Amino acid sequence: MSIEDMLQSAAQAVDGLWADQAETEQRLAQLRGRMAREAASAEARPARPQSGRTGERPLHEVKFLTVAEVASVMAVSKMTVYRLVHNGHLPAIRVGRSFRVPEHAVHEYLRESLAANAESTA
Repeated sequence: MSIEDMLQSAAQAVDGLWADQAETEQRLAQLRGRMAREAASAEARPARPQSGRTGERPLHEVKFLTVAEVASVMAVSKMTVYRLVHNGHLPAIRVGRSFRVPEHAVHEYLRESLAANAESTA
């Protein structure tokens, strides 16, 4: 291999490194934008109720329902329940890979929804 070939090979390697850096910087900019959008979305979401509120029952007295049980009580699909949980409209705790929803939270959500629906139709 001649010196010219070696120089050309080195120049190609440097060009490749510059291209890799440009791709990395572009990906980093995309990730920063995504993080900013997610942060803005999290701020816009309604706050989940905090535990330890005044008047909240002791944990051993709370009855927890599975997503399927909540769906049955509310007469909706399980996917709808998952959306309510993920959007922060229905409080839930994670147990392993599944969610458990306090029974009183389901009844409270239905009561609030009924009241809001009654106000909008009146």
